[in-house]
Amino acid sequence: MLGKKSPMIPCLISAVLILLACGILPAPDPTTGTITGKVLDDDGKPLGNVYDKETLIVALYCSDSDADVECLHEDFWDLEMDTLFNAVCESDDTSSGCLLHLGQGAASVQADGSYTIANVPPGQYGLVFMFRGLGLSQTLLMRDVAAVQAGESAEYDIATELHRK
Repeated sequence: MLGKKSPMIPCLISAVLILLACGILPAPDPTTGTITGKVLDDDGKPLGNVYDKETLIVALYCSDSDADVECLHEDFWDLEMDTLFNAVCESDDTSSGCLLHLGQGAASVQADGSYTIANVPPGQYGLVFMFRGLGLSQTLLMRDVAAVQAGESAEYDIATELHRK
């Protein structure tokens, strides 16, 4: 089989190009970067978003109030927890109470504990991890953790003290 080209490769490449051209797959933006990583529990294992009654979110934190991206600022600490969680909206939500939108400055943690915040302008950012579930909520701020460069991905794992049985 070595040396033979798979007939599927050109088909897959063509399919991806068609999906990009039709706008079904978002084209990577060469002027922005990505922040990606995993959320870890107190044992260093991935803390996945696996329960319906829990919400796990990672959001951008900007120390500069003139940032070109949706992000939380120092005053987010003044918000009550319910208000903060309700201010992180779905990407298509146009209501005035949204501070951040998922996919634009915030990301839901996936079942495997991973998160990805795409289309982040180059610069220095912090991250805010937010957890809410069954009577417990936690907010954790990591300042200046992700230097984003255009066209590149910055990785940052978030260590929490959360524990699941």
